[in-house]
Amino acid sequence: MQGYVASRSTAGTKTNASILEVPQSISVVTRRQMEVRNVQREGEAFRYTAGVFAEPYGADSRPLFDAPIIRGFDATTNGLYRDGLREANGVWGRFLTEFYGLERVDVLKGPSSVLYGQGGPGGVIDKVTKKPTDNARGEVYMQGGTFDRKQGAVDFSGPLDADKRFLYRIVGMVRDSETQFRYDGDKSVPDIRQYVAPSLTWRPTDDTSLTILGDWLHNRSAGPFTLTFANQSYTRIMTGDPSFNKSDVTQGTVGYRFEHKLGDAITFRQNMRYGAHDLQYNNMTASSITATGIVNRSATMIDEQIYSFALDNAAETKFATGPLEHTALAGIDYQSATYTTRTRAGGGPTLSLVYPVYGQLVTQPTTVTSYSHQTATQLGFYGQDQIKFDNFVLTIGARYDDARSTTTNYRTSAVAIKTDNEPSYRVGLNYLFAFGLAPYVGYSRAFLPTAGTDFGGNPFKPTFAEQIEGGLKYQPQDFPGMFAIAYFDLTQQNVLTPDPARPATTYKVQTGEVNSNGLEVQATLNPIPGLDIVAAYTHNPVRVTKDNANSQGVSFIGRRPAYIAKDYGSLWADYTIQDGSARGFGIGAGVRAIGPTYADSANTVQNKGYTLVDLTLHYEPKHIPELERFRLQLNVNNLLDRLHIVCTATTNCQWGAERSIVGTLFYRW
Repeated sequence: MQGYVASRSTAGTKTNASILEVPQSISVVTRRQMEVRNVQREGEAFRYTAGVFAEPYGADSRPLFDAPIIRGFDATTNGLYRDGLREANGVWGRFLTEFYGLERVDVLKGPSSVLYGQGGPGGVIDKVTKKPTDNARGEVYMQGGTFDRKQGAVDFSGPLDADKRFLYRIVGMVRDSETQFRYDGDKSVPDIRQYVAPSLTWRPTDDTSLTILGDWLHNRSAGPFTLTFANQSYTRIMTGDPSFNKSDVTQGTVGYRFEHKLGDAITFRQNMRYGAHDLQYNNMTASSITATGIVNRSATMIDEQIYSFALDNAAETKFATGPLEHTALAGIDYQSATYTTRTRAGGGPTLSLVYPVYGQLVTQPTTVTSYSHQTATQLGFYGQDQIKFDNFVLTIGARYDDARSTTTNYRTSAVAIKTDNEPSYRVGLNYLFAFGLAPYVGYSRAFLPTAGTDFGGNPFKPTFAEQIEGGLKYQPQDFPGMFAIAYFDLTQQNVLTPDPARPATTYKVQTGEVNSNGLEVQATLNPIPGLDIVAAYTHNPVRVTKDNANSQGVSFIGRRPAYIAKDYGSLWADYTIQDGSARGFGIGAGVRAIGPTYADSANTVQNKGYTLVDLTLHYEPKHIPELERFRLQLNVNNLLDRLHIVCTATTNCQWGAERSIVGTLFYRW
């Protein structure tokens, strides 16, 4: 990585391949870009990334709804990975990632089951953890800003012995903040987090390394729902209560990354992670409104635990057969995840629209509405060969998965067992011109198991996704940069739709299909010293292509799925003065334009498009000996405080992120 620019990625091939050689579109958000933009969470990371619709749920502070959409498909459930291993999820909860603990984020777009197993059609987001460094280094920062934000962090790393056989790193962060969602003058939805991540590397020989990674995270927030009427009249009245509403997550993970080289030709790698996650989620929403302005509310309590295990074994070998140079990969991976979730529901206290009173006593719900346990496993066998001949790179990959799940409904004692055995494929061809241009074309196929059964008790088949993609990548020879343009045609089949023979029920049949095609353009470059530019544009007309009519006889064929923008683009530029008395001073600005989205599948409620402006100012006086270790930074998101609304249902709307101002003081050595 050079600043904002990354030229290689393990996400696309699980080898250290050049991005130019991968027959799929890849975008990389580097540590430098995350720092300058003050990225704190999932949605913020991808605001300037082509093909990723970053914040479909507005300023929702709950981690589960910090949900990026890739090429028209939600990546939260099956597309989030850390260090190549999937981050598991349950019904309401999922493992979270603290972005200060990351070195970079790779986005591999399009079906990617051939390397990662069962997954969504949109692609894979792989978050790469900070690891111990060869050289001693450290960083401390303090941060404060809008919504009474107080945050601090540390990052220490280096060798433990003179031979650098043992390396360590400790990363930690603490945040105590409110949010823009306020119940009244002194009560706000919180944004609280504590995080610590120790790691240790042991290198007994030059050919062998073992890195042990651990982390612990606690996050507290709450549902940000405000009262909205059916005619889309928006209010600032919160439907919950600060004495009851919460989204409280506590999790921990531990794992390792092992690598051993057998000579110059063969490398064996094994990655493992185990995690435990606990979610306590309370929410209160409006159920009805009387003619006199009294809101009747319902209360829900959700208790969920997730335990996950993931193991990936891969052997990479390099050899030649005549004029063909091979980089072959063979692997076996296994993952299991179990979750137990219990939901209780009941009535809540009423709320006056005229004089809303918060801090009321809320009787905890006792009626159990759902109580289930699921265990899901996946065993996969995969192989890949990257074949180079002259300037051509042919990538061929295949995989076979055995996916099983057992779901127990504790309320009814019903047990559902499901098994899916499916292959996945990828083939692509790149041509590498000497001056850095690489045209490519590729085909990929992925599958994703589908939970549930039809009216006859027959388990649903997996959904399948197929994609054809072609494009150009260009890496300049004169300065760090990566340009990419891609056209893709992606179809997901076996999508669930209402059962037309039973219109008064919730039964489903599997005849649906969604097509996502479009154009992505991304440029990341450092054309002159001190100047970094990121530009992105996405045209993605997703539509339903097969469907069954619902109980009212309405079909959604030709409609656009909810929460997905058809067009969105962004431009970010940051410049740091290199010479003179102002050396070290920098300014960056960005603009994000988001097109309209729909709040419902019938496309009857539309969210208006909006354009937002971001700004950063920073100063790093390396030419002043007494101050050379300091960096002062100011970030302003939504500089013009443009108000925008995001509706995720016909009567459920949220405010987009308001203007936020955050100042940070770094000290480094």
